This record gives sequence, C-alpha cells and structure tokens, in this order.
Amino acid sequence: MGRQIENDDTAYEIYSDETLKADDKAFFMKVEDTVRTAIDETKFNLTVEKLMAAKGQTTGSDPIKTVELLADKYILNKNEEAGILRHFIMANDNSAFGLINAVTKASQDIDDYNRATELERLGGEILADTAPCILLDTKRSVMKDITPLQNKLAVDGAAY
Repeated sequence: MGRQIENDDTAYEIYSDETLKADDKAFFMKVEDTVRTAIDETKFNLTVEKLMAAKGQTTGSDPIKTVELLADKYILNKNEEAGILRHFIMANDNSAFGLINAVTKASQDIDDYNRATELERLGGEILADTAPCILLDTKRSVMKDITPLQNKLAVDGAAY
C-alpha cells in the first residue's frame, strides 16, 4: 500500500495523518528490531568464531571432488557446480571458508533471483554445519534439497 495515488500527474493523499503516523511507527519499529538483531554482540561473535574456524578447516586436497560431493549433497545443477568449482579454484583457498565464499560468489552468477538466494542460503548452511569436512564422507544416501517451499500469502482462506 502506498501513501499516494498518482493519476495524470495529480497526486493526492488517501490516508489520514493518524494512519500515516501509525504506518511510520510500525516501519521504524521493524527497522529497530532488525538492527538490534544484527548488532547483537553474542550472535555477531558466534558468527565470527564460526568463520574463523571455517578458515582453519580443510576441505581436502581435491577441489573437484569437494565440489562434486557438495553438488550431490545439495542437489546442484551442472552450471551451479561448475560456477562454484571455478570460484573455488580461482580463490586458491581449500578451506571451508573458501568453499563458502565460492558458493556465495557463484550465486552472483545466477540469473534467477530465487535460485541465487538459495545458493546464498547454502553458504550459510555450510557455515552452520561448522564441519564441512562431512562433505568428504562418501555416504550420500540422503541428499538434501535446498529448494525452499514456496511461501504463500493466505487471505480469507485463499492462497496466493
């Protein structure tokens, strides 16, 4: 919903001042909540510790095999796998941190916004695992699909 409706270069307000003030208040409360969460020192320090630990974890000496295992585990297509491998090798960082960076960098090459977001999320999942060396485990009986369920907006019982 907007504050103004434009019609033939003539703009007029449709909401009362009281409604606009309430809308502004809600918006700024959301901003405050977002900033508060983002700057929570404990959460920030935990993320930094995980990143530092990832920098010290090796993914092995074979980047091709590492990326193949990643692609199998997270059901990546061949183009995504090739992009991750390219960035992984170019960065010359065989740590878990290097793999995370390769995944998130490869997401920037994806044209589809939703799929690119899924690859960004995958980078976070690798970090959350705190042990990407599990990729080297050859037991791949369960593959994880990173494709999220579509969020649907329900209004009066109807899904959109």
